[in-house]
Amino acid sequence: MGITQIFSQIWKLRWFILASSLICGLTALGTSRFLPKRYAGTAEVSMDSRLNSEERSYSVSNKQIDTYVRSQAELVKDYRVTGRVVDALNWTSSNELAQQYNASGKNTGLDFRSWLASRISGNISLQFQEGSAGFVIVYAGFDPQDSKMMAGMVRDAFIQYLLDRRRDDARDQVGFVDQRKTALESQIRALEKESADFSKRTGVMLNQDGVALAEIRLRNATSAFVPAQTKNLVAPVLSPERKNLASIEGQIAALSKTLGPNHPQLQSLIKERDALRQSIATFESTQPKPAANPAAGEPSLDKIRAEYLAKTDDIATAKRYYTQLRALQEEYRGLQQSASNAQFDTGTIQSGAQADNEPTATGNVYYPNTSFAIPAAFGMGALLAILVGLFYSLLNLQVRSVKDLEMLDIPTFKRQPAE
Repeated sequence: MGITQIFSQIWKLRWFILASSLICGLTALGTSRFLPKRYAGTAEVSMDSRLNSEERSYSVSNKQIDTYVRSQAELVKDYRVTGRVVDALNWTSSNELAQQYNASGKNTGLDFRSWLASRISGNISLQFQEGSAGFVIVYAGFDPQDSKMMAGMVRDAFIQYLLDRRRDDARDQVGFVDQRKTALESQIRALEKESADFSKRTGVMLNQDGVALAEIRLRNATSAFVPAQTKNLVAPVLSPERKNLASIEGQIAALSKTLGPNHPQLQSLIKERDALRQSIATFESTQPKPAANPAAGEPSLDKIRAEYLAKTDDIATAKRYYTQLRALQEEYRGLQQSASNAQFDTGTIQSGAQADNEPTATGNVYYPNTSFAIPAAFGMGALLAILVGLFYSLLNLQVRSVKDLEMLDIPTFKRQPAE
């Protein structure tokens, strides 16, 4: 069928189309007369696009602002927000609402408070503006002033919920930090006692900088015994080889507690330690032996050096205790600062949303929208009649005459008269 044939068929159906359009339009008009009129109350909300964390604060980018605002705005319809409105209105104490719940609400499977909250969320709609950090809460009610009041209460409940949630998160952070601090305090006390017992047992003492007293004594003795012109040449305590030796001996002492004596890693460290000791001994044997100062009444340098070498393993272990203790103490100080910040947040943190202006209500009917619904019903009735009529015509299409063939664009041939 061509366009001409389609319009021709529609013209044939004009009375049927007109009747269908009138029926649908009048039905919509009558229905709108009987439906209770609803009015819209609005309340504007602005979201804070700047997010704060313990480490830093940052702003939501323009590309992400719409997604961020919409995700936060969806909480307006959440039970955790609308339930607060139910409590503020004290609806759970209403006998009338309880009877309505017993009559129909129980069939939904919701408890009384959840059912009341769902009635509120069903009347809420949200309006957004692209690229804006704000949105509008629209509440549809049967009275303009009630709608205005409900829109304001929903907005207040939403902002308060965001604030309470952030405060709860801050309190949880305080609790977590306190638990970690308590655990660290126990570890620090235990490590301090273990370190003190080790120092008492071995006689190895470290100063505040983690340097053993035996190292300080050897350094001072070396400076006193070596002539002034060679002081910078002979410094066994500060030489790189001796530092490496002390480090390796400390590793051997630590690994010996967990690994067996024949473990490849431990054997490798022992070989490296023996090689370093041999190298140091060879180097020091070639150096001139300074004479002791008999007037000083101090032990010889060799004796002090021997005492230091005898305590090398213990010194390495003591330094390991010192390093672990300093790390735990540093972590504890960081937790103290975090706890202080989180505790401060519980009292000063903001909700991240704020109310814009006072709630408003319009005098116009929000629902049903007769100016849109009735013309749309007339149009839908006409369209439905056209589709049904064309479909029915195609089902009953028959060729009864040459005119029907011409309508279908089927060529015809005229019989020529016989000569």
